[in-house]
Amino acid sequence: MSPVLSEIRRTVEERLRELAPLLAEAEQLRDLLAGLDEREGAVTSRGSRSSGSLQLANADDAPARASRAPQGANKRLILGII
Repeated sequence: MSPVLSEIRRTVEERLRELAPLLAEAEQLRDLLAGLDEREGAVTSRGSRSSGSLQLANADDAPARASRAPQGANKRLILGII
């Protein structure tokens, strides 16, 4: 292999090694977004979002729920996806 091609090959291999952690992070972020989309789909299928925008509800606005997720459950769900 010619010296020029060898140098190009080394440069490309070095760059790929530099980018590997970023590619892994991008894959994790895609998985997280997919998980959030699934979770959001479950929320919107119950009809709790009317216009797609996040709305804060007062205690008087919504009926009391019999079973609420324990504190930190959503955080564990998100971290489980990662």
